[in-house]
Amino acid sequence: DANDTTGSTWYACTFQAWGSGVSGNLPGLFKTTNKGLNWTHILSNSHVNSCTINPSNPNEMYVGTEADGLLYSNNINSGSPAFSLVNSYPFRHPVRVFFNPYKPTEMWVSSFGNGMMVADLSCNLAAPTVTANGTSLLSTAATTYQWLLNGNVIANATSQNYTATQDRKSV
Repeated sequence: DANDTTGSTWYACTFQAWGSGVSGNLPGLFKTTNKGLNWTHILSNSHVNSCTINPSNPNEMYVGTEADGLLYSNNINSGSPAFSLVNSYPFRHPVRVFFNPYKPTEMWVSSFGNGMMVADLSCNLAAPTVTANGTSLLSTAATTYQWLLNGNVIANATSQNYTATQDRKSV
């Protein structure tokens, strides 16, 4: 863990041994905070290939697993971190996950048989706030705009302001 200035925090990714009759070999992700004297099993039942900590947020970790896909935790420093599937990663077997050392908001994920994907984590997808004044609608600032009526695209309604031409309760 590059955020631990003492160098005491490490992570180990493990697979379960192949074959039957092998005991004591647990798959998953392990963490130590005392340079390997003691280890805590923080992710079980996954064959873990790789893990990386977001250099912009020391509480975030991404984990590549053989069968469970790309996993994410936003509380890696808690006693029991929670992991969830990254649904936007379309492949089952991410092999390596790491951040671009020259652009820390860019994460690279290589997969078994599906090439390399790049994600820009600086993208902010916060929902806009819409203010209504009669039939006039105003959105908070965004890069692009598309107004919808009951979930359907309104043709040519692509600016920050929109004046409704129909009297509807849902826009």
